[in-house]
Amino acid sequence: MSQIRLIAAIDDLKQLRRVASLLNVTPPAISKQIAEMEGDLEEKILRRVGNRVEFTPTGTLLARHARQVLDQIERTRIELIELLAGAAEQIGIGAVPTVAPFFLPALVRDLRARFPGTTIRLREGRFAELAPLLADGTLDIILARDTEHRLSPRFEQRVIMKDPLAIVCGPGHALATRRSVQWRDADGLPWILPIQGSSTAILLERIFHAQGIRPGNGSVESIALSVNTSLLRANSMLGIMPTAYVRDYVKAGDISVLPLSTAAAQDEIKVVWRLDDTAPATDLLLRFVHEHARLL
Repeated sequence: MSQIRLIAAIDDLKQLRRVASLLNVTPPAISKQIAEMEGDLEEKILRRVGNRVEFTPTGTLLARHARQVLDQIERTRIELIELLAGAAEQIGIGAVPTVAPFFLPALVRDLRARFPGTTIRLREGRFAELAPLLADGTLDIILARDTEHRLSPRFEQRVIMKDPLAIVCGPGHALATRRSVQWRDADGLPWILPIQGSSTAILLERIFHAQGIRPGNGSVESIALSVNTSLLRANSMLGIMPTAYVRDYVKAGDISVLPLSTAAAQDEIKVVWRLDDTAPATDLLLRFVHEHARLL
């Protein structure tokens, strides 16, 4: 697709410098792509005429077909949008607690702006709780983080972004100002712990066991990230939170991220859907999810 868009841009602009500016790359990068294409084809596709370029017969053929491909993609997109706007009265989206708070608000805002007549159902919970709702059609997709759950043969999944889990505390916590922090420094301290049985709780328990530490008295069990943020700011506690969620709080000085590794466990966010769901609305929803993930 990058080559198709490049050929179409050259056809429109006729100057490689302007093409590079449009595609937000350098002119040498454009020249390299063209050279690679010509090498694969063993044919020249461009020739220079002054400060402009024009297609050879081979390039003209490529440009015509590139335009047809892009036109077809655009027509498909418009038809899908019209179909969703007219036929999809409801959309069901599920998400686990370590994804929902930072991923769903902007996604829902985008969907509502494009399809104001569509009702959006949101469900937050553990993957094991959401999977039956996906199976019976209540949900169209699930946004999950756990890489160890066993998928139903009816389900498909795809990684849409990386988002490591971070060990965090409030800015006033004793560990927040330490130059060096080790896992043993967290031994016996109060934590905000994920709900028992959740994938994040299992992950944290494994880390505690591997490091030979345990949470101290006064720990709190909670999966409400907004509440947990307030607890961290007001209390001397540790917690585990998504990096994407705490980013703005860290910039504002409300939360500190500690240099404690979680070994990249559960750092992938996936979208899960039913293999037998062939509705165009679901295909379009999956595309929106991927677009949103690239912005985070």
